[in-house]
Amino acid sequence: MRFEIKGKEHELKLTYKTIAELNKKYKGGAQEVIGACLQGDLDMFEDAIYFGLMHTGEGITREQVVTEIEKQFEAEKISQEFIDEILNEVVADNFFYKATTKKLKTRMKKQLVAKNPELKEMADEMYGTDEEQPTLLEKN
Repeated sequence: MRFEIKGKEHELKLTYKTIAELNKKYKGGAQEVIGACLQGDLDMFEDAIYFGLMHTGEGITREQVVTEIEKQFEAEKISQEFIDEILNEVVADNFFYKATTKKLKTRMKKQLVAKNPELKEMADEMYGTDEEQPTLLEKN
């Protein structure tokens, strides 16, 4: 996933250091990080971009990130779908968080379907189907 800031596109990528910073910021650790991603949290969206740009070494500040987000929002380039894509691709589906994401989605789906069996199809769309293959991390 890429994000444009100051007219230049950058790849958004988490490193060990940025994952450690995310886990410090969100006191619930990986569970809270993934929960915020699945909810489309705007603070997490800013964090995904900010921490995802740190690897560039260009010293991009959080203030610059927020300014660019606001600019793109005003230009109607940022939608909830775009936010979800960033959160999923950069954070939730990152190899480090992937197994935790799958476990959390499975738990949330079970809870939703247990309370509302008629919503199984919607739950499959939101959280994946039962037939999906386990991640490499889950096989080990």
